[in-house]
Amino acid sequence: MNRIPDVDRYGFPLGMSIEFRRALRRFERSALTYGGVDVRCRPSVRRSRRVNVVIPFPLHYGGMRVQADVARTLAEAGYEVHVFLMRAADEPGPDPVPPVPFARVVRVADQETLCRYLAGAPAAGTVVGGWIDYLPAAQAGTAPVIGYCGGEPTLNEDSKLDARMLTFRAAAHRLPDHLLTCSRFIQLVYHCRFGRRSTYVPVSLDAGAFAVRRPRPAPRRRGASFRVLLMAWDGLADKGLGEAIPALRNVCRAGVDLRIVWVTPKPPVVFVGLDCELHVDPPRHEVFRILGSCDVLLYPPRVDGLGLPPLEAMAAGVPVVVTGGSGSAEFARDGVNALVVPPGDAGAIEHAVRRMECDLELRAALRARGRRTAARYHPRNAAPALLAAFGRVTGAGAGPGIRAATRAHTEDGWTR
Repeated sequence: MNRIPDVDRYGFPLGMSIEFRRALRRFERSALTYGGVDVRCRPSVRRSRRVNVVIPFPLHYGGMRVQADVARTLAEAGYEVHVFLMRAADEPGPDPVPPVPFARVVRVADQETLCRYLAGAPAAGTVVGGWIDYLPAAQAGTAPVIGYCGGEPTLNEDSKLDARMLTFRAAAHRLPDHLLTCSRFIQLVYHCRFGRRSTYVPVSLDAGAFAVRRPRPAPRRRGASFRVLLMAWDGLADKGLGEAIPALRNVCRAGVDLRIVWVTPKPPVVFVGLDCELHVDPPRHEVFRILGSCDVLLYPPRVDGLGLPPLEAMAAGVPVVVTGGSGSAEFARDGVNALVVPPGDAGAIEHAVRRMECDLELRAALRARGRRTAARYHPRNAAPALLAAFGRVTGAGAGPGIRAATRAHTEDGWTR
């Protein structure tokens, strides 16, 4: 039987609501509501090779993998990267970060502990992945604070925040010395909501997506199902599964031999018992294997900062059906490299999936153009933009590894 997920009005699981309230109380206790925090007089890090990366939530929450990839890119370029996993002190198992040579990975229980860690460390650029943690990073006073975001529900949805949280959010966005984002949509949010300029850097996709060898679309063998992939957790309504799954059921009722393949970071809470091939929190290499086994990715969020799954599907040569109107507008073009449908429109989703199922030529064309789109986000193309932007905002300069990575990079519209 389906049950209502335990989520708060911000779209986060109830446990995360406690963390937001703790951060709010810390903000309200701060001297003159940030008046006592000097965000202009930071120590110079011009010659520092150290970088702190603060990841705001455990990595099974959406968007945190983007934060981990920023840390990975900086480490691979020669920076000494110290990763702080916020609110992960009680997370089971090994550190959930990519296997790269980080200087250290620290699980941090609360903001007071983070502030102590940063205050006691040498001066270094500090990349903070969530706005609720800008204050302790600024109060540490040992580094320029660089906000980095790919999008999250509390950033652009006022209706879910009460007056105190809105005040907190607005004040928090005055704290970072610089803002970076991998989403044009979030860049617009920064400008329109908070009056802040930001630097756009393209997300660097996992190279494993480009290694998938998905064959060219061909007529299905006798007995083979049309495999449609979903990549989201149903506990958050904004992910759009409430429209997508009924639409896919209608396609099945119309006589299409369709198989739902569902990859979710956590066990289902709404569509419990759905007839599907279910994969809960598979390792990254397994995600790409699953991706390569599917005919189409359906990615239907109502709002999204960017959307890694459709970009990774394009890289793997898997055609995409995606909702438009927010982050996907950066890369998805209807009928060119994807089928784009309105958010929340189950009928449009059903129609797009049926088009994909019956039109081999369409799938082949979207596959080819999607690969070309994804190439812009290949690490060899995207990483230099991040490194160049980071070097500019910190003034840290470039060591040998960073110079090699950025040698071919020119200012071509990726960053501005």
